[in-house]
Amino acid sequence: MHALDGKSESYTVTSYTDESRARYLMRQIDSLKRQIDSYSQDAETVRYVRERKESEDREQAKEDIIHNAMVIYEKTVDEYMNRNFWGKAKAMLSGKKPKKKVTQQQLVDQYGSEAIDRILQPGVEKHEAEKAYQIEKAKKEFANNPEELAKTIQQIEKFYSDKYSQAKDYYDQIYNTMKEQGRQR
Repeated sequence: MHALDGKSESYTVTSYTDESRARYLMRQIDSLKRQIDSYSQDAETVRYVRERKESEDREQAKEDIIHNAMVIYEKTVDEYMNRNFWGKAKAMLSGKKPKKKVTQQQLVDQYGSEAIDRILQPGVEKHEAEKAYQIEKAKKEFANNPEELAKTIQQIEKFYSDKYSQAKDYYDQIYNTMKEQGRQR
């Protein structure tokens, strides 16, 4: 039995035909009310965790750029040291002799873009292999439909191009921030 409460379109139930079902539904309603009450706190927690993860990812990306820039610098120094006298003289005269001591900022400024390429290279190779696989799969699937095949290949190419662009843009943004912060010091 139920009656309209007069103020809204909700009903007040006074008796139940299935008591166990009614208790179950009341627990579900209470659970939903608690979720509604704690939503803002839960959303704040999720936002905090997401921001923290993004911050940690940016810091890791900065460390990766610095590490890879150092590797490139060390390789450049090794190549210079392995040159003969005339090779070293040519490098010195052309201004390509690596400095003996460099700061982190100098590493980032000079080798940062190469470091990004070095960081992204394994992913590029993996994505190229995946792209080739997807294209071959599409060629088999749409062998009798050249229009659909061309459209599918174009979509595959765009997908992998966009994926690379996103990763490159992410690292470029961090690299530019690092360069800018270095100039401000």
